[in-house]
Amino acid sequence: MSATAETIALFKEALATADPALLKAFTQPSTATSGLASYSLEAPSKKLVPFPSPLRNSIPRKSAAAQGGIQANWRAITAVDTGNMDGSVAEGKRGGVVTAGETDYLAAFRGIGLEDSVTFEAEYAAQGFEDIRATATNMLLSTVMSRVEEPLILGGLGTWALGITPTPVGTLVTGAGSMTPQATLCYCVALTLAGYRRSTVAGGLPGQITRTNADGTTDTVNGGNAQVSAVSNTVTTTGGNLSVIWTVAAVPGAYAYAWYTGPTGASTCVLTAITTVNKFTQTLDGTGTQAANDAKLAADYSRNTLAFDGLTSIAAKSGSNAYYRSLDGADLTADNAGGITEWDTLLAAMYGTGTPSSLLLSPNEVWISAADAVKISAKILHGSATVYPFFQVGIQDGQATVAGGGKIVKSYLNKITGDEIAIRTHPYVTSGKNIFVTRQLPYPLSGVADVVRILTRQEYYQIDWPLVTRKRQFGVYADEVLQHYFPPSLGILDNSVPA
Repeated sequence: MSATAETIALFKEALATADPALLKAFTQPSTATSGLASYSLEAPSKKLVPFPSPLRNSIPRKSAAAQGGIQANWRAITAVDTGNMDGSVAEGKRGGVVTAGETDYLAAFRGIGLEDSVTFEAEYAAQGFEDIRATATNMLLSTVMSRVEEPLILGGLGTWALGITPTPVGTLVTGAGSMTPQATLCYCVALTLAGYRRSTVAGGLPGQITRTNADGTTDTVNGGNAQVSAVSNTVTTTGGNLSVIWTVAAVPGAYAYAWYTGPTGASTCVLTAITTVNKFTQTLDGTGTQAANDAKLAADYSRNTLAFDGLTSIAAKSGSNAYYRSLDGADLTADNAGGITEWDTLLAAMYGTGTPSSLLLSPNEVWISAADAVKISAKILHGSATVYPFFQVGIQDGQATVAGGGKIVKSYLNKITGDEIAIRTHPYVTSGKNIFVTRQLPYPLSGVADVVRILTRQEYYQIDWPLVTRKRQFGVYADEVLQHYFPPSLGILDNSVPA
């Protein structure tokens, strides 16, 4: 029914003379989903989830689709004169013969990918709000890049294994701790990056994982832990001495160490701590439930044969000739001149001693953990009275502004070459690990445009599977390998604890 101007006037007159007790009051609803109120929903949904992939984003990609094959293969000349032949020549005679050094390399392609689905009802419900299929696909691609590919590029371990963890050694700490007074033993297990991300003190180490795939098949995947060590020496806590320092020889390629402690043997030694360095100061009894005799620790489950090797695994692999040094829980040393002694030692080793076998390398970047970023900046700036206190002064809207908080060091100067090394933070690098990466080789005839690259047999692609239910199932995949032409250009400073 249409209301005429006369009808509206009559309504106004009636309301003006009506008994107030007979009028119903309409007020703003107390919640957004009750009463006579519009629901103000901003479209589309906001994706407030981090997808970190700094290495993937910065490493060049190259397609090898036209080449086929199951792996990338290349040969490298690693020396032009292995015998350091004398070059002086006698009259009428020819010079000596040089012998070149050559190394064969290979890197097998591996598939990566994840799957998701969207039901018909979910699509109906999202109409007018968001293209839910496009959203799900975009999120899945980002997840593959950041949660699958990025950790593999950093610390994937596919061609070799960590082996049996070395035997830990315990030392009693005088006058500290709250452990039970008793004879205490320790077992240790080294962890890959994947193993570290899968492990907790409460939940234990993974051993092998049986994964149910989207097609109903299953795969058994090694979870990322090495084989448990032999038992340590016995350390007896007593009186006021109720703390123990446990150490184990560094395992190149490991990202963390799991410590099992207890009184009598493997069955009573439970998971007590997981540390990112090969040293653990125990002040309390273990509270974990996984014991050192758990079957998940009885074999080496560190190698994932479905994965490719990442940067740290390439560097740590036997015969790589990359620089590796473990500080075994010691602090980095400030030289009081804007430098870190251990970093300078690494840079000197990568450049060489001036002999014909020197590599003359200078890394372009060093990747560190978020936990170490501020500490390392403080270490570099330590002891220089000319740069403290740190304030950042500027002008904003005509007013002088001062920002506190100190300074963050973004690069490091190679004292040998004068090159600037970018300091980069990575969310998956564990505390105590410094990874030096060389992006360009100083060799004019190298034939290598990119020292490290992602070689793809098949770039990212989406598969929409045939409909068998009222659910759209799809997957995002890639087939690739991390190809590093010259492993000696990598350097790892491991197990440091910057204070």
